[in-house]
Amino acid sequence: GIISKALKKNDRIFTVHEITQIILQCSSRFDKFTVHEVSSDVVFDFKKWQGIFYKKSCVSQETKGKQTKKEDKVSFQISSLFMFEYNSDSKGCIKAYPNINGIVSHTFLMSKTKEAVCPPANLAYPENRVPTKK
Repeated sequence: GIISKALKKNDRIFTVHEITQIILQCSSRFDKFTVHEVSSDVVFDFKKWQGIFYKKSCVSQETKGKQTKKEDKVSFQISSLFMFEYNSDSKGCIKAYPNINGIVSHTFLMSKTKEAVCPPANLAYPENRVPTKK
């Protein structure tokens, strides 16, 4: 609410630094908002990287198979799941809950391989390039 109103009052915003200043000036209390400006040399290209190791979409382990009707299958949708658990013993599996601290859970096998996953090395934005939406 507060930030979106302040952004609407400004005609045009050209840099990330301008947005940072608007957010910091929104509150009468100095410590209400904390903003960290991130330089482009620490933003990695996860979009290209994740496709190598992880599935784009998957069905829960509990509902996959021919015995389950198509409409009863639960697919991984981040907007409909509210709590996630990851256990390093079962690599590549995520246990997701449609409710926080709920009883019902779904297990999703997200990884394509059982190999160790190396973090991305390519930067999302080459040097001296400004990150902008296309």
